[in-house]
Amino acid sequence: MGEKQLLMALYENRKQFLTVNFRIHGDKCGVGQSYMYAISHDLYPFFSQEYSLEGDNQDPYSECYKISPDEIGEILKYIDDEWLEGRLHTFYDLEQHFGSRFDRWTLICVLRYCYLDGRFDDSLWEKLVEWAPSEAKSITRELNDWEI
Repeated sequence: MGEKQLLMALYENRKQFLTVNFRIHGDKCGVGQSYMYAISHDLYPFFSQEYSLEGDNQDPYSECYKISPDEIGEILKYIDDEWLEGRLHTFYDLEQHFGSRFDRWTLICVLRYCYLDGRFDDSLWEKLVEWAPSEAKSITRELNDWEI
């Protein structure tokens, strides 16, 4: 077994441990909904303070996530810049802006993670789902156990 396969096995083991623990104990297990959503969807936990992107406390699993911190950062920077200027967008607007760089699933995961973490305000989320495909309308609902 190579080093990459071993790292992926450890990552999957950690992911399963956290997922089961969260399903049994909920928020009492010490991690929040947004973090669990990110981990269960192989999304780098961008807002977590557990690890940093650089230095001595780097996330040992950073290569294992399907959605990288750079991808999340690009999406968030655009949305944040637009939001600060008072420009709100529908999901289709964002999908068109990001074109072929990000697929629909990636946008939905990143936006759902942001919503669950309490980022942005209600006006942004209302506009975002106002004109959205059915699978993106779920971005602003409560987290269900089956999602983890």
